[in-house]
Amino acid sequence: MSLLSKGVLFVSDHDTEYFLFLAAWALYALIHSAAACMTVKRLVQHHVRALAPHYRLAYNALAVVLLVPLVYVMMATPEFVLIEWSFPIRLVLILVQGGALVFAAVAARHYDMAAFLGLREEPSELCTSGVLARVRHPFYTSLLIVVWCRDLTTV
Repeated sequence: MSLLSKGVLFVSDHDTEYFLFLAAWALYALIHSAAACMTVKRLVQHHVRALAPHYRLAYNALAVVLLVPLVYVMMATPEFVLIEWSFPIRLVLILVQGGALVFAAVAARHYDMAAFLGLREEPSELCTSGVLARVRHPFYTSLLIVVWCRDLTTV
């Protein structure tokens, strides 16, 4: 009789590891989203005045610093293929991934990349031209498409 049939949430040590890994990603997403919130930005700028002109740079640095251990664990964890796409489907998915990368490159032309990275002050107006008229976060959209078009693995 497995632990699952006894009503226990985790079946094996791997399940616990994957749950903790998912929880870590959820915490990363929560911190990343909270830091992007204008209320948090204003609070930080008010209480740490020296950081005010460099908030976007600090936001990006925090995102990278918090992302490094997650990516390390992901790369160090053995993955098991759950679904492997056959040739015709794989070819279509590769083309879709290529389209997503082109979409990200086109979107980058509508950003002041120095301001986006936090190296220069952000413009006060929201850009709503080009692809930004249709998609608010083209880089996230492109990244999700690339990830979703991979073989389905445990990691």
